[in-house]
Amino acid sequence: MSVFYCEHCQRTTAFLTVQKVVELATISRSTVYYWMERDWIHWRELPSGRRVICQESLSHSSQRSKASEISTARIFPKLSDAIQRRKVS
Repeated sequence: MSVFYCEHCQRTTAFLTVQKVVELATISRSTVYYWMERDWIHWRELPSGRRVICQESLSHSSQRSKASEISTARIFPKLSDAIQRRKVS
């Protein structure tokens, strides 16, 4: 996990690797990339070419997807729960 400034959230937050998101949400890598392509989650590309995902965009229940206007918590319920448990731990 790395900490960067997220342009979308307008704050400094933790960024997770694609693999970590896959593990937390028990989803496929292709699903994570699907979300990224649709701007449903915030991400950035590091100088190495590796992509990392903004943790806040994964767990922020008021976030809306542009395509469907559905809250992140409804789109990604397992992931939102996993992120919340991780913050408590």
